[in-house]
Amino acid sequence: MDKLYKVLIVEDEEIIRTSLVYDFPWKDHNCIVIGEASNGEGALSKIEEHDPDILLLDINMPIKDGIALLEETNEFYSFATIIISGYSSFEYAKRAISFDVVGYLTKPIDMEELSDF
Repeated sequence: MDKLYKVLIVEDEEIIRTSLVYDFPWKDHNCIVIGEASNGEGALSKIEEHDPDILLLDINMPIKDGIALLEETNEFYSFATIIISGYSSFEYAKRAISFDVVGYLTKPIDMEELSDF
């Protein structure tokens, strides 16, 4: 059996987070969703607990945003990050690139585009 990659979804908008958890065919991509969080602070404890392989991460969230989460975890964890943002701003993309993210998706999320990662 192929390895199942552990995915953590971090998105403050509940409808988008729920759609990512349930509407995307994770098993078809050898992935399993191991958790979800609505902000960076909640994500930090899930990262510590589950050590995910892949992080789907919204940039703009309350309490702790996505960039702050990446800054805090970059030294200690090695997961592939796909940024989710309502903004197609180059500045957001540039900041994300500094953390070696593997992808940048804008909302609304195109599930076919997510499949490409």
